[in-house]
Amino acid sequence: MQRGVLSGISIFAVLCGGVVAQTASEKYQAVQQAWKAAYSKPWHRVSSYELTASDGKKLTGAVEETYFSDTERSLVVTGSVTYQEIRNASGTFERGAAPPFLLRLALDSLTRLPDVSSDKDLSLTTGDSLKGAVELQCASLARKDIKPNAKLGSPEIQYCFDHQDAVLRAVHQSVIFTVYNRTGKFRDAYVPLRVETAISNQPVVSVNVQKLEQGIGDKSLLDIPSGAQKIEDEAVVAPVEVKSSKKIPPEYPMMARSSHISGTVVLAVTIDRDGVVKAVEPVASPNRLLTDASTEVVKRWQYKGDGLSSRVRTLVIINYSIGD
Repeated sequence: MQRGVLSGISIFAVLCGGVVAQTASEKYQAVQQAWKAAYSKPWHRVSSYELTASDGKKLTGAVEETYFSDTERSLVVTGSVTYQEIRNASGTFERGAAPPFLLRLALDSLTRLPDVSSDKDLSLTTGDSLKGAVELQCASLARKDIKPNAKLGSPEIQYCFDHQDAVLRAVHQSVIFTVYNRTGKFRDAYVPLRVETAISNQPVVSVNVQKLEQGIGDKSLLDIPSGAQKIEDEAVVAPVEVKSSKKIPPEYPMMARSSHISGTVVLAVTIDRDGVVKAVEPVASPNRLLTDASTEVVKRWQYKGDGLSSRVRTLVIINYSIGD
């Protein structure tokens, strides 16, 4: 994408301004605060998207986001998915079929990182480097109150940065790998302009920012569209941002085990303010038997509602190995 297409962004070819002596944990905190400051004031963003739904269908289109404040914002999705969401003083309203969780997740990953300072049970440590075409420094984010469980995937999320600069380049959790392969300066922060996510090495979603600009003047965007329905406020959060009190791993389906079917199931889970699971959406799975077994048990999980200011959606990862 050419520089002239973007409004309000200065694309850089050579990263600068980083501090070599920073640890990965320090870079995480610096980036988290910089993104938070950049997106706390009014902004407008237009992006294109490509994603693969859980049924294998390819979806493409555009997303327009307008932000005035946390209580005044709009989201319009066009293309394969047609959806409109308005949040104003009267509440949150939607029209059309809600977009797949993967699209919501990608948009959120362009805008925010979990705030370590707001949750005493979150642990941020400097981890191992990620080596590939370039070497990245990684910070590990985990919950102190969650014990590792091989079947329930890694409780940690790895955030990886340029070796010299405080610029986020990749996020890794279990079989989910996200790459930020285009970055630009917005206000005083270097923010991602393209995000691509793969699950089990299969590309599932990409979002490419075409325009990002400061401030918007027309609040008619917040008018409730005809035919819209009022819904409960909802936020997308990382798995480490929710506390579980009852999380029983599912049994391995006998037919799947006898057929030597294994792999990882990824689900999107909707949790209400009381910690009750209200909905489960399959995101990726190697087999329907494993999907059904995972969905049925996750519906009975209980999360801790303390700390949840609204209904939230997050990911659940469940591993099935013949050796278990």
